[in-house]
Amino acid sequence: MTNYRFYRYLFIGWVVFFGLLTAFGVPFAVKKQTVIALEERIDNAKTKADQLAVLASALYGNDQQNSTASAYMQSGVEASSQEAIELVVIDWSGKVIAHPAIVELGNQYEALEEANIASDFRAEAFLESAEQSIADQTHKVIYLKDVPETDLVVVAQAKLESVRALKSKLTSVWYSGIILTAVFVLLLALWGVRSVQMYYDKKYQQQLERYQTGMLNIQQLNSSLETYKRKVEELDRPVAPAEKVESPSEENNTKERLLTYVRNELLPVSVLDIAYIYVENTITYVVAKNGKRSTSNDSLDQIFKNLDTRLFFRANRQIIVSIGAIETILKYGNNQLKIQCDPPAEVDILIGKNKAAQFKNWLNL
Repeated sequence: MTNYRFYRYLFIGWVVFFGLLTAFGVPFAVKKQTVIALEERIDNAKTKADQLAVLASALYGNDQQNSTASAYMQSGVEASSQEAIELVVIDWSGKVIAHPAIVELGNQYEALEEANIASDFRAEAFLESAEQSIADQTHKVIYLKDVPETDLVVVAQAKLESVRALKSKLTSVWYSGIILTAVFVLLLALWGVRSVQMYYDKKYQQQLERYQTGMLNIQQLNSSLETYKRKVEELDRPVAPAEKVESPSEENNTKERLLTYVRNELLPVSVLDIAYIYVENTITYVVAKNGKRSTSNDSLDQIFKNLDTRLFFRANRQIIVSIGAIETILKYGNNQLKIQCDPPAEVDILIGKNKAAQFKNWLNL
């Protein structure tokens, strides 16, 4: 991976984010989920305690020694032995009448001590009291229901160890989920970043190849320019444009001089001394190789018809440039060429992509 620093920062950011999420988010989520689970169990235990109280009232009536009723009560509370909140039936003296653990029958119910009775039956408050309970405390009473027309009481007691185990289990689930999510997100982020990087690397490589190809073409153009200049220097006289020769008998229309004006003075300029000709604000300017500028009454089209096309090139609608004035050819934009002259042109000499091929042919490429 080339941008190893970026991946290092990405990993550090990922560790910080999920570290903060784990440190602050997981305890909050575990507490909320534990409270929800306890609320469901407390409501369920209260409902069962109310139902058991109604059943006990119907079974016992005025007969507190009804063995059949005691058996039904015992089977009813034994069903709650596997739950976090279990039911116990006692009388007002504290004697255990029905208990999930049979060995407790007839014993004195000690959980009715004030320290073991929850002062607030809300799940969140109960969870806090369960976490703060002493080590030898195993149960906490969360609900008491009198049995009508008897001296019996149905007690709903929470097994503190089961509450702690519930929270511990939820904590393990959340931490496992966070770790798996973090690893998945990290791998997904690395894959996404790598894919984007590979895409842009490919685009960059393509652009680099196009740039290198363009630079090679520019080098070829400048090399051809120097070759063409040497050939032009060997010319003894201007010749007619090749495309204008329709027959061997056609008259030579090229000119050796152009009539120009400097203010009101007429000034003939040799075509070999012309660097470039351009139009600005409908005025045609003729710039010599020594930098002097004069004007012409003719349009560019009229002037170009009388020039040797081996010496001059119509770069665009605004300018005609001489081969002898071209210093360098540069790549401009995506498909355009820019010509730098000596003397420097007062306007940019740009060759559009439609004329680039014609310009290359002009340089005998």
